[in-house]
Amino acid sequence: MAQLATTGNPHPHYAVILTVVPGDHLDGYREMCQHLVAKAKTQPGFLGVEMAESEISVIVSYWETMDAIRTWSQDALHRIAKEQATQRWYKSFHTRVCKVELEY
Repeated sequence: MAQLATTGNPHPHYAVILTVVPGDHLDGYREMCQHLVAKAKTQPGFLGVEMAESEISVIVSYWETMDAIRTWSQDALHRIAKEQATQRWYKSFHTRVCKVELEY
């Protein structure tokens, strides 16, 4: 069953929104997502993640600070996953970083 992220409501915090048009060949994609989520959960500043898959997939991760986001973006496994995503798994994608000032 799907679950919504529980951020603990620190305000402000940040959301990284990745929207994706998946490609036709997704071999290894779900496994990599599982590894990334498991690793992200160990990172300082990580608050949670939500995912929805369809014709356009959306992955939203929540972070305490912009520094935590920058550190995560430089993580070795994350960098490998981004490279594989752009070369193998995604037809197109877009990343947005938003400041969350309120949630209810």
